[in-house]
Amino acid sequence: MLADVHCLPIATGSVNALHAGGIVPHLADPERALREWAQVARCRKLRRRTRLQ
Repeated sequence: MLADVHCLPIATGSVNALHAGGIVPHLADPERALREWAQVARCRKLRRRTRLQ
């Protein structure tokens, strides 16, 4: 799917998981994107994973 991260064409609560892949620092409005991602996710918790060293 190719879509605007700030306005996803996905129903609220219909996604099991999201993977940002390091894109957040490059977004014009990261807070808005995170709110959108939390809305479409079934579980409203956001978890940040860091690289293994």
